[in-house]
Amino acid sequence: LLRSTESAGILKASAEVMVKSQTQGTVTAVYVGVGNRVSGGQVIARVESELNNTEVSVNLAAYEKARKDYERAQRLAEGDAITAQQLEGLQLQVEAAQARLQGAQRKLSNTAVTAPFSGSVNQVFVKKGGTLGPGVPVCEIVDISRLLLPVKVTEKDVLRIHVGDTARV
Repeated sequence: LLRSTESAGILKASAEVMVKSQTQGTVTAVYVGVGNRVSGGQVIARVESELNNTEVSVNLAAYEKARKDYERAQRLAEGDAITAQQLEGLQLQVEAAQARLQGAQRKLSNTAVTAPFSGSVNQVFVKKGGTLGPGVPVCEIVDISRLLLPVKVTEKDVLRIHVGDTARV
């Protein structure tokens, strides 16, 4: 026995996200516009990275120096030429230099703003030459490959609706 009911609702994307900057700096490129399709991981904008490249280079050099100093100290420790405490201090310097290098590499990777999933660009909030800071919106991406339609039904109608029922929208 078919019975119809009417209800209002608004179609919504199955996923939507406001993509935000993880770093600060000047926007050097925006690769998307409203309506463009993007793939997950695709670079959608770039932030100036010269200072971050320099920071990575400096920290890489410091890490390499600390690592070589530690390797030399290990050979000296084998001949009892330095104390275990001195060797431990050099080991800690290597670990600290490595942590600083990883932090600098992370900051550099954040200069490429990427799409978290595939979808369509709904809004773009930045332009080339603009300034970004952490948490500032870059664009909004929506996935409309699957739409959701939340609707409200009466108490009487809710008892007649079951999982798997078909509906005409």
